Amino acid sequence: MTMLRCRRVPVAKLELATQEVAAHIEECRFGLLEEIYRVARMEERYVAGTLSKFHLLFGDATQLTAQ
Repeated sequence: MTMLRCRRVPVAKLELATQEVAAHIEECRFGLLEEIYRVARMEERYVAGTLSKFHLLFGDATQLTAQ
């Protein structure tokens, strides 16, 4: 989360790094990572000015489970 918030590394590069180590990540965590990256991509677009502040982003809470 810190890497996303500092905005020094584009989300696309973080996604690539995640794919490189995917074999070491529990399968149940991928849904959460995908959701985090989806929101981060939208935030990048908003900061860049290519997304309206009125754009709605809906999450799928049914995929999230308490661990």
